[in-house]
Amino acid sequence: MTRESAQAGITCPKCDGLSAPNQNFCGYCGAALNDSNRRRDYECAVGSAILALNSLESEVFYLLDILDVHCVVKERTKKGNPLPLEGAFFSEKIDTLHYIARRQTDPALQTRLQKIVSEARRLGDERNNFAHGLLWVDGFTGEHRRTFVRRGDSKGTDDPRPPELIEHVAFELTELALTVRDLAMELGGLERWEKFCDEYLEPIPALREKPAGA
Repeated sequence: MTRESAQAGITCPKCDGLSAPNQNFCGYCGAALNDSNRRRDYECAVGSAILALNSLESEVFYLLDILDVHCVVKERTKKGNPLPLEGAFFSEKIDTLHYIARRQTDPALQTRLQKIVSEARRLGDERNNFAHGLLWVDGFTGEHRRTFVRRGDSKGTDDPRPPELIEHVAFELTELALTVRDLAMELGGLERWEKFCDEYLEPIPALREKPAGA
């Protein structure tokens, strides 16, 4: 397969017909397109995006903990008490971070937090799509499509992006998660880790070397 044909589509090994890159079967003769396993491609891409979303939510939670925030700011309670961040939706964690960002007196820190909030909201909108979207295959052409239903909308929405673009979203999510972790470490995470090492990790070798019964 030439580079030009790979960009335009997949060449059928049986009839040399050119099919779209998201098809598993030739649209002309119905032969399997051995050059591609699109279902596996989608599985890997969507799985990577979901894992990256989980990492981002974990890092946002850690950043809020470093900022000494432990409950959501929205009026959602659990048995009459403020809802702990552990039980909050990802969107509620982001809303809480936005609330904290707006009240920062350090302009530089406020800007960094607001940028994280903006990117997290943009990328976080993909959560229900990737977690609950349906991948289906056209029985006539072998074309793969993803469909999902937005919250509050009863109609399905097609997501035309191929796996390669979904992988790029996963990369952006991972990159943002690392940015959030870096900020958390700057704001006290590093000191917390060093304290943990001093109190719990450094004594371990000495305890292992201590004679039994001593």
